[in-house]
Amino acid sequence: DVISAVDANVSKSIIENCLLDFLAGKTRVLTTHNLSVIRQADRVLFINTDGTIDFGTESELMQRSTGFQSLMKHKNEVVERPVNWKMEAIENSGSDAVPSHKKHNNEKEGLLVKNEERAVNEIPLSLYWNYLTIGKGSFWAPFLAVFVAAVAVFMELFSNVWLSYWIENKFEQLSNATYIGLYVMFTIGTWIFVSLELSVIGYILSYSSKTLHIKAIHSVLHTPMSFMDSTPIGRILNRFTKDTNSLDNRLTMFVKVFVHMASTCIGILVLAIIYVPWFAIFMPILLSLFVVLCNYFQATGREVKRVEAINRSFVLNNINEILNGLNTIRAYGSQSMFTAKNSILTDRMNEAYFVNEISRRWVNLALSLLATFSVLVITLLSAARVFHLSPSSAGLLTNYMLEFAQLVAVILNTYTMTENEMNSFDNVSLRYREGLPLVLKNLSVEVNGAEKIGICGRTGAGKSSMMNILFRISELASGTLTIDGLDISKLGLYELRSKLAIIPQDPVLFQGTALGRGGLIKDVEAVKSSTDIKSHKFHLDTVVEDEGSNFSLGERQLIALTRALVRRSKILVMDEATSSVDYETDALVQETIAREFKDCTILCIAHRLKTILKYDRVLVLEKGELEEFDAPYRLFTKGGRFREMCASAGITEADFH
Repeated sequence: DVISAVDANVSKSIIENCLLDFLAGKTRVLTTHNLSVIRQADRVLFINTDGTIDFGTESELMQRSTGFQSLMKHKNEVVERPVNWKMEAIENSGSDAVPSHKKHNNEKEGLLVKNEERAVNEIPLSLYWNYLTIGKGSFWAPFLAVFVAAVAVFMELFSNVWLSYWIENKFEQLSNATYIGLYVMFTIGTWIFVSLELSVIGYILSYSSKTLHIKAIHSVLHTPMSFMDSTPIGRILNRFTKDTNSLDNRLTMFVKVFVHMASTCIGILVLAIIYVPWFAIFMPILLSLFVVLCNYFQATGREVKRVEAINRSFVLNNINEILNGLNTIRAYGSQSMFTAKNSILTDRMNEAYFVNEISRRWVNLALSLLATFSVLVITLLSAARVFHLSPSSAGLLTNYMLEFAQLVAVILNTYTMTENEMNSFDNVSLRYREGLPLVLKNLSVEVNGAEKIGICGRTGAGKSSMMNILFRISELASGTLTIDGLDISKLGLYELRSKLAIIPQDPVLFQGTALGRGGLIKDVEAVKSSTDIKSHKFHLDTVVEDEGSNFSLGERQLIALTRALVRRSKILVMDEATSSVDYETDALVQETIAREFKDCTILCIAHRLKTILKYDRVLVLEKGELEEFDAPYRLFTKGGRFREMCASAGITEADFH
């Protein structure tokens, strides 16, 4: 029903300019509750309550179908009856507005989907420190890990040093049993402290990952609805799938490898200086070349990895859109278009991945050459016999320098991978989109308790925005909104929303039963005695599928009305609450509302103006500003925007009486 939720002018424009003009050469099928367009249809298909069908022109159906006659009769009736209402207070004052005619030069204004931000340049050391300490909140935790790693490396290196002492029998006073015992002790100590090192690092990082995940969930669940509107679901899925896996598994593994390998390399360099002091002269040159090479590789690898992460979000979002719109895609035969789009997005993601792998292979080769040169230097110094090294010590040192050549490449890879994974959860704070024009401008309204207010205006005038700020789905830019003198911005969301009832334009039902999902548990005893309800096809134990997909939109609106009846809130908000039901059902709904909510304050957004003609006052919005606010009949008689809307809807003075 493409015209149920728009005002009369927009509805008329859709019918005349789109259906009757632009699509004149097409077969057009319109399902609608708006009976005013029936006369413009060539033929009408009417579905009776028992499922039978009547098909013909309007005049033919008026002659032979009693159901159609009854429906057309309700179309022209005003169904509300006058009710006496009594008192309680709401106040809303809007914000200073930028004139609507002002030109905005900010290119980000009005973006439906916010571009994903990407950090640039190197990651600050403070981010690493926060990551290491965020889990347990302990300042000493990183230092404990470093201390255990240092002891583990000492045990690992000295076990081989002790083996060289045993081979050359450096301490002649010691027996073979003593050598063996000490060697076994150092070997067992190595195993114990390496295990302890990995356990401490894993313990710290697991708590850091858990804390970051909790903070990310909290941020997403408490972000304004505007964030959900402007952020593709694929981007959020990327944070909680690939990036969460990086925190839980990949990052932990990389940090463990990096810490142990870096400690081992430092130990090897210290050991080389102890054996060959002249190596200390060459070491600054070696470290300088190593740092230059690392920085050169990181500058590329870091940015490429970030580009890959962003492109992965596009891939996930595209897959999600395809799954959600699969029926529409098949109906229009657009499978090939979306397949091609998915291939393009996947290729873009893989391009970044391949560039990253190629650069990694290049740096491995460069590091291997650098480390091999270091082995050459230490070997020449050992062979010069300047330091009188024994064959076993020279062999040990050469072996460690060969190992150093391999470790350097591993360290760079793990450090770069650690840095690449660290950018995932950097931007966790969320805020309302800035730069967009104000939707409500200088709006000041006071509503009395138990007063019935109809809200109308052209499509996009800001009617639903009033409901958004009442439920704090969107926060005010400035001004205040109070209920019974309490500023709602000072109330908790649960406390505020539990006191309000709403019948939205598009109600959402969760999976379960109507009893549980509609919130009707407290009224079970009341409905059990109703034989009419028992005989109806809809029961309280009726299964509700996900999002209420087994109910029509009109049925979901009626369930939302029932939920509002049960809650007995003092403030009822209706946002096009009957836009998707027929006129007869609309009449019953309005009669029920007038009877059951006579002591409640009602704010009703309506495009069917007849539903609000008997309300206490009508608020007319135009481009987010208050245009008119008075009793319906007074607005009609004095002319103005409301009178124009009534004329477009075919409402005459007789409809007010």
